[in-house]
Amino acid sequence: MTKKHKILSLLLFFALLLAGAPAAATPGSTNDAREVAALVNGVPIYLDQVEPLVEGQLRRNPNFAQQARGDELLDSLRLRALNELINVELLYQAGSRLQVADADEQIAQVIEYYRDNASIAALGEEQMQTAARRQVYINAYYVHRNLGNPEVPEELIRAFYEKNKEDFSVPPQVEVRHILAEVARDGDADTEAAARKRIEEARARLLSGEPFSEIAQDLSDCGSAPGGGELGSVQKGFMPKEFEEVAFALTPGEISPVVRTDFGFHVFEILSRNAGGPPALEEMRDFFTTYLQKQVREERLEAELATLREQARIEIFLAQSEPRPRSTVLDRRPRQP
Repeated sequence: MTKKHKILSLLLFFALLLAGAPAAATPGSTNDAREVAALVNGVPIYLDQVEPLVEGQLRRNPNFAQQARGDELLDSLRLRALNELINVELLYQAGSRLQVADADEQIAQVIEYYRDNASIAALGEEQMQTAARRQVYINAYYVHRNLGNPEVPEELIRAFYEKNKEDFSVPPQVEVRHILAEVARDGDADTEAAARKRIEEARARLLSGEPFSEIAQDLSDCGSAPGGGELGSVQKGFMPKEFEEVAFALTPGEISPVVRTDFGFHVFEILSRNAGGPPALEEMRDFFTTYLQKQVREERLEAELATLREQARIEIFLAQSEPRPRSTVLDRRPRQP
């Protein structure tokens, strides 16, 4: 399945449910015992296409299912599902008016993808053919109207950054490598003197220009020794106080004095430092753009569907458990002349 077909992963389920519907029906009537829930420019959507969506939602949300005992709540779920199916039908009808030069090739690719998916392949060849055609033409409409990959305005990115940058703030941190001569605080004087002498030797070799990593591998007692003593980036508050007081006062490339902590004697070098705070916009641009593109895509799709609904003749015959005003039943449906 090609990448461009993945745009419709959310809509594919609805398209499959709609597959195989006949081109016309009598309002409120049945066709082969199928009750018509709505007509979209004369094309029927059946009640038995609505119910699986409701049942699927209830299965995925057991807690919600326990609440969905009242007829009114179930009516709301049915109406919501029906509106989703109406949206898919509108997109398909709009897409089918486009000229798609390689439509047959794309349909064949989608069908091959379906055949590799056991749950979809179970629908049968005829339904897969219909569903694949719907998917290809809906996808063509997405591309035609730039609904799948819309550009995110620069001003939106900057506004979002200014509003949310503090949420991405990081504490001050340094990238550090060290050499440790391990000795406990309560060690005897001779052991402590020997450890200090070893770390002072290491520092002298560093100041003379010997490679840090070689000295760390040679003298350090830390588990970081095989990697040249590198500890990576260390945030303030994660190392012993004595270590941090010196580390965050050094400049990159500077060798520390000998520092005593509960672990023993250290000498270290700061490789880089980050003062902390929020990241620069350019560091977060790709992340924010990806996040906002979803928002822009949803807004553009909603606007597109509103336009398609205004131009369409939509008739809803979904039965309600209690009498209610027609305007409530036809929630968000444009009035027809």
